[in-house]
Amino acid sequence: MDYQLETNKIMEPIAEDIVEHAEDFFFKLDDKQVIEQITELQKRQPWIVHYINSSNQIIKSEKMNFVVFRFTLMTDYCYRSYPVNLPVIERKAINFNLSKDVIFSHVVKDEGGEFVDYNASALLVNQIHLTEILKAKETEIEGLVNPEEPKIFGQVWLSIITVFHLYQNEAVKQMSKLRLT
Repeated sequence: MDYQLETNKIMEPIAEDIVEHAEDFFFKLDDKQVIEQITELQKRQPWIVHYINSSNQIIKSEKMNFVVFRFTLMTDYCYRSYPVNLPVIERKAINFNLSKDVIFSHVVKDEGGEFVDYNASALLVNQIHLTEILKAKETEIEGLVNPEEPKIFGQVWLSIITVFHLYQNEAVKQMSKLRLT
C-alpha cells in the first residue's frame, strides 16, 4: 500500500479538556511511570515506540528523551479519544513521514527562509489544543537543552511534530473510511 498525507483534510480538533487532562496526567508521571506507560504503548503502537526510541538515540539527553516520551503518550491518549479504532501505525507510514519531502511539508520556514517557524509549522497539524501544549512547553524544553548542542531542540520538536502528524494522518484515514470527515 502506498502512503499519502491525509492531514490536509479537516478534522475536528481533539477536545480541549481531553488534551488538558492528558497533559496533566502524563507530565506529572515520574520517569519510572513513564517507562511503564511506554511499555504499554509498545503493545498498541510498536512502530511509534521504535521511532521515538530511534529519535531519542539521536537526541542523547535523558531529560529530553522523557519529554518526547511524555508527548508521545499524550498524543496516543488524545487520538484514542476519537470515535475510531486506530490500527497499528505501520513502519511504512513512519518511513514515508520521515522522507525529506514529507518532513519539509511539515515545517514552515521563517521570513528569512533559514529557520523553522515553529508556531506556523505546528498549525499544519490542525490540532490547535494539542499544539498549544507544545507551544506552551517550548520554553521549558529549550531550558533543558545543553547550550553546546542547540540543534537538539529542533530534533525534539521534529520528533514530537512527526508523532502528531502520524496520528493525525491515521485518524483522518480511519474517519474517512467511516465518512466522519
